[in-house]
Amino acid sequence: MTIIEQLRQHQAELARCRQCENMIGPVVIGEAVDSRIFQLGQAPGIHEGEKGKPFAWTAGKTLFKWYQSIGVDEETFRA
Repeated sequence: MTIIEQLRQHQAELARCRQCENMIGPVVIGEAVDSRIFQLGQAPGIHEGEKGKPFAWTAGKTLFKWYQSIGVDEETFRA
């Protein structure tokens, strides 16, 4: 199994994980992208799980204001 196949298998396992009863929504994961920015977050909120993407609500609004101040918009960040 290639490393990409292993990562995809791991992503699928994470998406199915229900070990933490109090966890809000599914683990938010995404496909690998060729980006100059790597942002790691923890404890996604309910909106991130619903929208299926990280930094989708309050923390994301703050984060993207910071990025905007250095000339990086949300579209560029997520590309």
